Amino acid sequence: MPKERILPGKIIYEKLFDLMEQKGIKKTNLRYEYKVHPTTIQKIVNGETINTDTIIMINKIYTKKA
Repeated sequence: MPKERILPGKIIYEKLFDLMEQKGIKKTNLRYEYKVHPTTIQKIVNGETINTDTIIMINKIYTKKA
């Protein structure tokens, strides 16, 4: 298994949370309705990196909810 590369800094997901609020999507929706793993949700809350597949999936949630 390749060694994980750690980059300095945090990712700011504030706009994501604002959009979630505007669209009426809660973190519990991500967990139970869209099957996002709790660890991934916690990474988003903590400003940690998540994989691009998850970003694409979350984007699809928002475009579908529009």
